[in-house]
Order: sequence, then structure tokens, then C-alpha cells
Amino acid sequence: MAITTRNLYGNIVVADSATRAVAENAARECYGVARARVSYISVDENKIDLNVVLKLKYGVNLIAVCDQVRATIKYNVEKVTGGRMRIINLTVDEIK
Repeated sequence: MAITTRNLYGNIVVADSATRAVAENAARECYGVARARVSYISVDENKIDLNVVLKLKYGVNLIAVCDQVRATIKYNVEKVTGGRMRIINLTVDEIK
């Protein structure tokens, strides 16, 4: 289900695919991330839940990188879509 906002001029609908792209690009910006893929997205009353699968670079602090990825995704998705992040689950699938 998409994020929907209404203003004086009409409705704005942000598709799940756009939210997915914003989250994946935000995660890839973070130091130590080799690949990021959103495996699940759910929107309920403009509250967003995401599952993100990460491939991280060898030698980085996994917890620190995941904390940074979570904060970056939250900031970017909320800024671009106008929705609110509720849950961001991260799975480190591989080390490159």
C-alpha cells in the first residue's frame, strides 16, 4: 500500500517502488555497504516497515555500519516520502 498525503491542491501518492528506491539508495550511501536490497515493505496509515538485506565490506564494524544505515534510511525515507518509519529490520547476508 502506498503512502498517501492530501493537501489543498489534491492528493499525493508515493508508490512502494519509490519508497524502496529511496531506502536502497540511502543504504548504499553509507560507508561499508557493498549492496543493499529491500526485501519487504509495508505501509499502514503512512507508517513504513522495511526489511533490508545488506552485503557489507570486510573489516568494518558491523554494528556501527548497521546503526548508520538505519539512521540514514530513516532520515531519507521520511524526508522524501513524508511517511514515518516504524520498523527497519536489517539482515547482514554477506561480507565482501
